[in-house]
Amino acid sequence: MSHYYQTHAITLHRRDIRENDRLLSFYTQDHGKIQAMVSGAKKIKSRLSGHLEPFAVVELGVVRGAKINKVTSAQCIFRYSRLMENIDKMMCAGFCLRFLNKMVHVGVPDKKIFTLLVSALEAINTEEPEYDVKIFNAVFTLKAMSLLGYAPELARCVVCKSEDMNEPIIFSFNKGGIVCARCRKGVEGENISEKERLFLQKSLQINFYEAMHPNEDEALYKKYNTLVSRFFMYHLPVSV
Repeated sequence: MSHYYQTHAITLHRRDIRENDRLLSFYTQDHGKIQAMVSGAKKIKSRLSGHLEPFAVVELGVVRGAKINKVTSAQCIFRYSRLMENIDKMMCAGFCLRFLNKMVHVGVPDKKIFTLLVSALEAINTEEPEYDVKIFNAVFTLKAMSLLGYAPELARCVVCKSEDMNEPIIFSFNKGGIVCARCRKGVEGENISEKERLFLQKSLQINFYEAMHPNEDEALYKKYNTLVSRFFMYHLPVSV
């Protein structure tokens, strides 16, 4: 295995270590989440720091170390500069970075997650904020959870496997999906309508551009946010 590699990366998080160095977390196209040190990053004349700001895709050069990886080169390929012009855009983009930094383990490659993050940042950067920040964050959360192995079953009852969804139905967080009217007795969860179930399904299929231009009623979005939040907190109880 080579000790040096190059890959496309997006900075997720950074923290100071030692006097002039920083430890950064990246999500990379080829290696998943990695952590690597940037020597002298806090120095004014650092040649790397300007390329390692959040909200940019970078061509990253990394040397594997026995205890810690080191960034040896960085070249900004594309900076999502427009999202810095609007506080709502920055909040959405910041949420995406924090989510992956906290929820994803180091060293598990997954190009689908990298593509998801790039798609989200591209939409935030391009589109005007005609949306509720919470809606976008909830859509990103459910999409990311699905890629991480926590996709909810929304097409059929998780108990009897029937697709006949006679109301009232329940979204059961501990069972990982919907429970039909026949099987719901004694099952804990949130009552949902057929319209709400269909929107949960739709949110996994729409792209982020559509997520930023909602056209449903406010009550539906409020319920959607509640369902995604409770589902997330049951399976991944970490504050983002």
